[in-house]
Amino acid sequence: MKTNYTRAEAYELAESLKEDFKFVRIVDPAERSVYELKTCLKTDEVCHEIWDRCERCENCTSCRAMQTHKMAFKLDIKDKQTYLVISKYITIEGRPMIMELISGEPDDLFIDSSGDDEVSCLINKYNKLIITDPLTDTYNRRFLDEHFVTSLSCCADNSIPLDIVILDVDDFKKINDTYGHSAGDAVLKDVAAYWRLHFDSREKDRERLVIRYGGDEFIIAARGPSLDEFTGEVMDAYREMRKNSISDGMRKVPFTMTFGIAGSSELGDDFTWDRLFELADRRLYENKSLMGRSHSEE
Repeated sequence: MKTNYTRAEAYELAESLKEDFKFVRIVDPAERSVYELKTCLKTDEVCHEIWDRCERCENCTSCRAMQTHKMAFKLDIKDKQTYLVISKYITIEGRPMIMELISGEPDDLFIDSSGDDEVSCLINKYNKLIITDPLTDTYNRRFLDEHFVTSLSCCADNSIPLDIVILDVDDFKKINDTYGHSAGDAVLKDVAAYWRLHFDSREKDRERLVIRYGGDEFIIAARGPSLDEFTGEVMDAYREMRKNSISDGMRKVPFTMTFGIAGSSELGDDFTWDRLFELADRRLYENKSLMGRSHSEE
């Protein structure tokens, strides 16, 4: 399947697809920008405005297509109609872009939706399930890989700091073995709810996300604050957390957590998500080792 186009070829393709799709547009999901079809010049339009939303779509097919270099699909709702959205990865004169196709006349294919009927609810529920962890209701690793990581280029381009913390529950297996798996689940749910309460924001350039990376391990990512500011916020929140007991409904379940914190400011021009994650992960491991040695000396 052809993916490399000149501007003229991309425009010709878009014009030919207009016969079958209600909307055809070129977008850059990292910048949330829409580009004029004929000239490929950036417009003032923000990509998610077409859905009458003030925030980026959480289940963004364009982010997914940019990440995989393939096509991505979803159902979405606009003006009480249900649409099929197709995002196709292309390059226009060497620049990675997305050609976004939104289905033609919906009464030919789709169900008229009121926005709160059973069909709409099922679509919205399905879209949410794709990107969230069912136990903790935080974002999942798929959201991190396909949505968040693909949007990071704008941080470097606009000199916006990005800080992350990898955190996990110490000796989580011991909690399960001692108190049972229901208690372990209760700890994970309460831990996630606490960090979401303090670190969950979609404010532009101050975005904060809580993600369950796997098992008892979570990631908090924050755009905007300095590394010192972010570190202080994380540790202050943890100190407050330690004042409260987490319970499985019957018993108090004691636990501690270990952190690995890193910021893009430490990497300078060498910043990539992989390097940032590796630095935070290494610090998590080092802090775990220090904690293990301190316990053995007691």
